[in-house]
Amino acid sequence: MASRTATAFSVGRQSSGKRSIAVLPQATEDITVKWALRTLTIITALSIICIGCQAWIMANQVAVRRDLTAGADSDSDLDSIRTNFNIEITFHSVFLAAVGFWWFITWNGLMRQNTIQIISVNFYNVGLFIYSITQIFQLRNDLEQIRPLLADPNLANGKPLFLAAQILLPVMIGIFIPIYIYLTIRLSAEFGWRIYRISGGDIAVERLLLDYHIFLLLMKYGIVFMVGFTVLDLALASVSFNGLILIPVLGGLLGIAISSAGFLGVRRENAIILSIFIAGSVIEFAYITFRVYLAYARSTDFANNIQRAELPFLMFAEVSLVILAVSILYGVVCYRNFGMGLKEVLDAERKLRSGEQETREIDLDA
Repeated sequence: MASRTATAFSVGRQSSGKRSIAVLPQATEDITVKWALRTLTIITALSIICIGCQAWIMANQVAVRRDLTAGADSDSDLDSIRTNFNIEITFHSVFLAAVGFWWFITWNGLMRQNTIQIISVNFYNVGLFIYSITQIFQLRNDLEQIRPLLADPNLANGKPLFLAAQILLPVMIGIFIPIYIYLTIRLSAEFGWRIYRISGGDIAVERLLLDYHIFLLLMKYGIVFMVGFTVLDLALASVSFNGLILIPVLGGLLGIAISSAGFLGVRRENAIILSIFIAGSVIEFAYITFRVYLAYARSTDFANNIQRAELPFLMFAEVSLVILAVSILYGVVCYRNFGMGLKEVLDAERKLRSGEQETREIDLDA
């Protein structure tokens, strides 16, 4: 049977001996970045607007908390107010972090010319849109409950800009959803040549690359949703302020370590390292399932507080569980792809991106 080969083509760039760090998509002789730059400009402007709106909402909530704290009659009332607003501010902070990740995942996809990652942002847009709508109802319910306790009842109504900020978020994101669908189509055409250049037009290599990119994408989203779930989980549970800061940081570092094991295991085709990732993902899956069980199975402060942020809690839990389950599945798929030529293709692409100009053929049947 004839040997199959994948040809890695030159990007038309001479190595200068120094590697420059690019912060914007760079055009080459075979890839233009016109639509990439336009997309980055739009997502940057929209992210700034969303962050501004969310910051204004949080500022109004801080003013409400200040009013309630000043009128507290006892330490127990003061503790209750602080607990309630820890949950409230956590809800808003998670949204703020989600907007930051929104920009990052788009920028990273553009820089990597990763079509799969660019397409995935469409689904993230819908999730962010839903989250922005739930925030409106969350705020209305909370403010209605505390209105009788406020020295200045007008704080519960919010200033006109406070209401405008709540409405502007889903409106702007909702308008962006169809715009980004169009941008995705343009970017897919703009970056389509990259996959062909790496794979040499070989369908088998394209399938290997698709599995690899999906696996990496799942790990990126897995980190942000796991950290988001952990933060919401701790805000609803009885945890000290130090614990509320320390545990998400440690959880985030652990998530990064597990994801790094997945990346290194697949990239280096190392079964032991990849097994560490799969085992860690199984543990994370069990942890989330257990926390959701505690939230609904027993009458505790945790179970009572869950009503304050039930929708985002469940959304982050469900998405995290799905991502973890699919990540484990694709970890197994990538393991089965070991020894089929992916590592050699990626090594050749890395050398091309670092500035070496060469064309080589990789024997996929060797």
